[in-house]
Amino acid sequence: MAEETFLDGLASLPVAEAVVLAFCFAFGAGIGSFLNVVVYRAPRGESLVFGGSHCPRCGAAIRSRDNVPVLGWVLLRGRCRDCSEPIAVRYPVVEAIAGVLVTAVAASELLTQTPRGRSGIDALLAGDSWGRVLVCGHHCWIAMTLLAWVLLAWDGQRPGWRWQWLTLLGTVVPPLVWPGIGWQPAVATGGTLALLRSIEYCARRP
Repeated sequence: MAEETFLDGLASLPVAEAVVLAFCFAFGAGIGSFLNVVVYRAPRGESLVFGGSHCPRCGAAIRSRDNVPVLGWVLLRGRCRDCSEPIAVRYPVVEAIAGVLVTAVAASELLTQTPRGRSGIDALLAGDSWGRVLVCGHHCWIAMTLLAWVLLAWDGQRPGWRWQWLTLLGTVVPPLVWPGIGWQPAVATGGTLALLRSIEYCARRP
């Protein structure tokens, strides 16, 4: 029998689970869009809540239909609708990466088999794995935080110490209270901090 290909595996996915994964990608891409705002505005001291998205070149407000993650950039062909200046490809790339991260976490933690033998949407509907939803949400939060840190470091910025400590507490305390969460987020957070500090140290050396 021929080995199952990746496309064969996708074709065998139940429709309901495929819809859940599509929703997870859209949700993650939306978070990625917000991260773009955070990384652009935070170093400039601008509000992260007030003031709609706008073109950094001409200042024109970005229309709602153009602000759809990934798709909006594609439909605009990477240019501002008002001034026709290029929009950096980084924006849809960050949105896509965030979408893929959230989808990967959801696929590995929500759509796998439970100890009771159920899997995917069946387990959620049967109430077997709602605890796993909380774990998945926690892991997605950590993944998005680390992505934001990497983007800030890419721009030569540093995440604030308060943000770093809150994240470290958010990765160390939950496993102590609820062992099911696991220590992977704490390890990933500590490793990312060490990597960013190493890059910063090397960049400062003459």
